[in-house]
Amino acid sequence: MNNTGLVLALLLLGVSTPHVFAALTMDQMRNAAKMIRNVCQPKTGVATELIDQISEGVFDEENRDLKCYIKCAMQMMQSMGSNGKLRPDAAISQAKKMLPIEIRDAMIAGIDTCRNVDKENPGLDPCDLALVATKCVYNHTKDVFLFP
Repeated sequence: MNNTGLVLALLLLGVSTPHVFAALTMDQMRNAAKMIRNVCQPKTGVATELIDQISEGVFDEENRDLKCYIKCAMQMMQSMGSNGKLRPDAAISQAKKMLPIEIRDAMIAGIDTCRNVDKENPGLDPCDLALVATKCVYNHTKDVFLFP
């Protein structure tokens, strides 16, 4: 099974059997993040250094590859639809089921706070919107923020 299939299978298992599976551990989160990176980085060609800086709140706002990497990752995490629209309710639902307990509440609050960034920034293409949304969540969850 390729990485995309594995990630989708894990997500489907988490969605279809919420009472069987507990949230992921931090180690499992890091492994899932690696799978997302292994899919999205080759698609966009973004440099590893730029991806690594996301979790530190450093965003190269001029780098189109980075913005589209963020979009790809958000789509894999189901927080952005294939139509380029934000899906905050789906993101919160996934967070409740999948995020480790030590970061769950803060991340859910950050996602909820940023749920309307698309309406506050009309006309953005999906890659630009992904960057704006991710920066917003980072700004509200700096102590616990993780990004693949």
